[in-house]
Amino acid sequence: KEEYDVRFSKFLILAQVSLNSKITDTIKEEIIKRKFNKNDSLYIEVGPGEGKLTEILGSSFSTQVLYEPNPVYNDSLKKKGYTVINSIFQSQLSSFNTKFDMIVFPHCLYYFTPQEIKEVVTVLNKNKKSKDSVIAILIDTYSPLSVNDSIIESACKELNLDQKKIRRTNDHHTIENALKELGVKYKLAEIDNDLRLNTPEEIYDLHSFLLKENNLFTEYYSLDEKTRDNLEILIKRIYGEVKLPMVTQGSVIAILIDTYSPLSVNDSIIESACKELNLDQKKVRRTNDHHTIENALKELGVEYKLTEIDYDLRLDTAEEIYDLHSFLLKENNLFTEFYSLEEKTRDNLEILIKRIYGEVKLPMVTQ
Repeated sequence: KEEYDVRFSKFLILAQVSLNSKITDTIKEEIIKRKFNKNDSLYIEVGPGEGKLTEILGSSFSTQVLYEPNPVYNDSLKKKGYTVINSIFQSQLSSFNTKFDMIVFPHCLYYFTPQEIKEVVTVLNKNKKSKDSVIAILIDTYSPLSVNDSIIESACKELNLDQKKIRRTNDHHTIENALKELGVKYKLAEIDNDLRLNTPEEIYDLHSFLLKENNLFTEYYSLDEKTRDNLEILIKRIYGEVKLPMVTQGSVIAILIDTYSPLSVNDSIIESACKELNLDQKKVRRTNDHHTIENALKELGVEYKLTEIDYDLRLDTAEEIYDLHSFLLKENNLFTEFYSLEEKTRDNLEILIKRIYGEVKLPMVTQ
């Protein structure tokens, strides 16, 4: 009991999947739009934990019903006046017939099977009080939780444990696919949110608790004590090898590139000049356009969002274009071995490029 309490308290500190105002404000906007009757409305939350989200959202409804299987929370939730059902939500599905206005799943669908997700959504769709009723699912699009599968797989493989007992971690794709298969319409709202884990110890503490909650290996407590200990030791060792720090979805890779730019004339101009001087065409450094970069992302299966922004970079004279690219030439950005050429050839290359730039149609304006 004492060890559980220690691990549980660490889990609470680390697993505050940043209930930031952007998340709650987004859900509250939906509540305001739908104008629920505050005197006769039902709010359900599955896995409320300490009830922080409930306090913010539940106050907009006359009744709050919480499904919380962890007995540690029950008393404190009941003292706040909530109706608490100490049970796993999936186990109540066959008898669930409560008409609700809003039901929220705050970061708990990671450990439902895809079939359970479909069953949950099917039952809930039948029990909406009205067309304005809301099913809200909170899930990280990327999270340190998503490293569970490979880590628990490695540990189980080393101990010859049944891989079928691993509880897979759902990512947002799994949940979206389940909704699509059911033909359910949904709205996806992406919200920046940071949960940063800086040390292997922090990651291990977060997931060690999940292991003891049967959320990583479904039959953890059917293993003998020595095997359980070995499983923990192995997981701790493997977590120690994880690249840190780890940050959830809030991390951003931003790429700025012109969809059309004076830079994009580089290739043909440098090619023409090199051809005239019999220089190696393989040394021409190609200019990536946005298609090249998008294709690379697609080949990697990386999700990206393309934002097009109007702005002008105007080059009115051949001299302006030449000045811009002459610098790039001297930086080895047009011809990769510019400085390996003899001085006379370098001069001739510059003269040729300047002449060809003089033939470019002007003005040039980026997209």
